[in-house]
Amino acid sequence: MKKAIVIVLIVFCSFGCSIFFRKDQTGKFLDNNQIEYNYCFTEATKQKIFGNYSQALNLFYRCNKINKNSAAVDFQISDIYSITGDKKGALNFARLAVDLDNKNVWYKIHLAYVYQLDEKIDSTIYIYRKIVKANPNKYEYQFNLSLLFVRNNQYKAAIKLLRKLERNYGFNKEIAVTLYKIYTIQTRNKNAIKVLFEAIEKYPEETHFFGLLAEHYASIGENELALGYYDKLLNLDPENQKGILSLFEFFRNLPNYDKTLDVSRKIIGSENFSMEIKIDNINTLINEKVYITRYFSDIKNILGLFLKMNNEDPKVHILYADFYIKADSLVQAKNELLWVINNDKNDLKSREKLFNVLNSLGEYNAIFKFSCEKNLDFSDRPNLYLFKGIAAYQLKKYDISLQTLIKGLTFVNNSKILELQYYTFLGETYNALNEFEKSDFFFEKALEIDKQNIFILNNYSYYLAERSEKLDTAIEYIRRCLEFQPKNYLYLDTYGWILYKEKKYDEAKIELQNAIENGGSINENLLAHYIWVLVKLNLLEEAKKNYYVIRKLGKENCEIKTLLKISE
Repeated sequence: MKKAIVIVLIVFCSFGCSIFFRKDQTGKFLDNNQIEYNYCFTEATKQKIFGNYSQALNLFYRCNKINKNSAAVDFQISDIYSITGDKKGALNFARLAVDLDNKNVWYKIHLAYVYQLDEKIDSTIYIYRKIVKANPNKYEYQFNLSLLFVRNNQYKAAIKLLRKLERNYGFNKEIAVTLYKIYTIQTRNKNAIKVLFEAIEKYPEETHFFGLLAEHYASIGENELALGYYDKLLNLDPENQKGILSLFEFFRNLPNYDKTLDVSRKIIGSENFSMEIKIDNINTLINEKVYITRYFSDIKNILGLFLKMNNEDPKVHILYADFYIKADSLVQAKNELLWVINNDKNDLKSREKLFNVLNSLGEYNAIFKFSCEKNLDFSDRPNLYLFKGIAAYQLKKYDISLQTLIKGLTFVNNSKILELQYYTFLGETYNALNEFEKSDFFFEKALEIDKQNIFILNNYSYYLAERSEKLDTAIEYIRRCLEFQPKNYLYLDTYGWILYKEKKYDEAKIELQNAIENGGSINENLLAHYIWVLVKLNLLEEAKKNYYVIRKLGKENCEIKTLLKISE
């Protein structure tokens, strides 16, 4: 036991000596505060490098407590605050660093940077003026100041400084580009073009200036000159990506559709362009109606080339689907999206797009099937619950529809459009389940969001008429509906049926005749309503004629047949 204590004491004494009697580089012994300061500063710097900003900040504050006059510490604290987004803290400590060491150019540059982060450009310029004054032979400081002048719309000052740099250091690329930018902003086209010619003369192999000149000529309507410089650029560098993309936009804006497509084929067929650029290029085309309507085959061929080169890439199949959706070729769009979700069941965005297509095609069984696959989490995409709920409703699986819609509604956040759709189909589903109070509740909630929604106004009015309830409300809503579409036979039919329920048979007959004359002459439900009205008016022969119209449509209405006492 005693030997162990002795060992511990020896180790402790050795450790203690290393702390209390450490020397600096000159051989002088350091005091405790200096040792702690050095340790904290070194450790803080390490933690900052590793991205552990909270630990680094604590350690730098310990340094600051030991030595409040350390500009280096204030600079480091400011730098961390600027990284973590504390603009106020960054500015306070940047100022302290400069106040403590006014000759340190890096502290001033950092202070200027912090001012710039806070969009205080005047203050940034003020600091840079001091930097330039203290370092008159430093090109980069003066050039940075010229850029600040440009940002602050001080174009005259910027040009003066750039011309001074040109005299002292010669004409170079960055001076040329900055001057060109200023002259372009000022619409001083002759000056802008002159600068580019100077740049081309000095840097004849620099394709960037040919591209700028081509774009500038295009911007002022000098299309032939623009095309000439595009040719020069691409002769120098046939695979220049920026040049090819700029040429694509040039032809697209003319517009020259054939040339635009030629450039697009070059982009898609080249191995030098990234997948993202190619997708953006095709999206640009398919988002313009003219290419879909007049150049469908050309776009399809370009997409075919793209697919041939990237047959296993889902992004290309999605792009193909988008193209077909734009072209209203929904069956082809469906096939592309089926390929995508069969290869990646967790691609919920594509699944949602597929459901949208299937919904338009009326393929509710398919929606229901794909929405019931195992291990799918729709919580981030309430649209998928909505599609499943609608599909279940259309398949008369009302209990599943209700359960799905109620669950999906809990995931809807701040989307009135989505809420409207949920409320509408909850109203429809509850109506189908004969839970009329709840149905009415959700229809009313939907109308709170969109008072003029003619789909809801018509359906809700019709359901009320069917139940012979709240007929005043039904009349109000269907009249509101007819204000938007006064000749829609479906809405006229609803109006006539409500009037029938109110026993206003003559008025009902007029509205239903109006509905028949406006496209409803072969609508079985409308003709049945008309027959009921005719019977009430004792116009039995006319009622029978309309019954036989229903029969010619290949329909059979046993209720009407019994009403008219037809025994055939």
